[in-house]
Amino acid sequence: METRLPTETRSASCQSGATTATSVSSVRFLGVHLTSDLTWSFHTNKVVRSARQHLFFLRRLRKFGLPPDILTNFHRCTIEHHREHPHGLHHCLVPALAPVRAVSELMRSRCLRKIQKTQLDCSHPAHGLFTLLPSGRRYRSIQARTNRLMNSFYPQAIRFLNKLNEVECLDGWCKVNDLVLNTSKTKEIVVDFRRTKKSDHLPLHISGAEVERVEKVKFLGVHITNHLTWSPNTSYLCMRAQQRLCFPRKLKQAQLPQKLLVSFYRSTIESILSHCMIVWYSSCTVSERKDLHRVVKVAGRIIGTDLPSLDSVHTSRLKKKASSISRDATHPGHCLFDLLPSGKRYRAIRTKTNRLRNSFFPRAVVSTTPPQHLTD
Repeated sequence: METRLPTETRSASCQSGATTATSVSSVRFLGVHLTSDLTWSFHTNKVVRSARQHLFFLRRLRKFGLPPDILTNFHRCTIEHHREHPHGLHHCLVPALAPVRAVSELMRSRCLRKIQKTQLDCSHPAHGLFTLLPSGRRYRSIQARTNRLMNSFYPQAIRFLNKLNEVECLDGWCKVNDLVLNTSKTKEIVVDFRRTKKSDHLPLHISGAEVERVEKVKFLGVHITNHLTWSPNTSYLCMRAQQRLCFPRKLKQAQLPQKLLVSFYRSTIESILSHCMIVWYSSCTVSERKDLHRVVKVAGRIIGTDLPSLDSVHTSRLKKKASSISRDATHPGHCLFDLLPSGKRYRAIRTKTNRLRNSFFPRAVVSTTPPQHLTD
């Protein structure tokens, strides 16, 4: 039986006998529709269409009053193997059906099964890709220059294994020290700055429970987003600082000395505005800095004196932290403070983006001078 594909074809002669081969731009191989440019839209459309056709039988069986366990087994046998596409299927499932596995969970289980099979089979062609680093904790990553290779199975499998090993080490350490990770309070945030279409990241599991993935999280009082923008954090700090401006007004009306008003400002308002500012202040936009400086100016008018600007506070704290790291040889970032042959300054960190250039370590290395005993 001849199968005609909905693509343009061109004839090409083959020199083996009288057989004539036909070159096509897409072909079905082992149930998978492959295209010449390795795009999967044609395959996913076929998969979704085939799975939706099987939903008709699932609705019929539900009308007959079959128990949810049998309906779930029927779903796994006839529909689940079609669910390689995350859209278009979940809203078609029968509401009374027992909970079924999500596409991400299904992908995770099959990925682990394939990885284990490859690692145990020494004769597998890809067995040599899973090589451990000298530390023995992570696998060596595959160098991929294109997103097509980066999003393929084996590079993603190695990244998934490294991520899984880190979580297992953390979970094991907690169990040894009589601690338990609370999965309901644990959040996962994915930071991905690739310009091309992003692939779905596999979910994170701790002790069999899936960790909730969010776009924004509050960690140690700092609001972190998956795009590393600081507008939610600066808005929150401005709101908290403005709420405390009423106290200096009340104290000013009570004729408190100016020295005590300045001390009160630095302990209740400046401490809020400068919380972890070496992390986020240099990456703020101009409008966000204006909002922060406006709070300082209002507080200065209330007290009746000029207060230290946030730029000077940030510079002093940046230099203090950088000098502390450069003197501590056990700090993970100590190796970034590399002296030049002249011994007068540190070697600047090469950066290609403003996001990295405005982060802590590149600015700290540039703004810090080596100690006197190193330059002598």
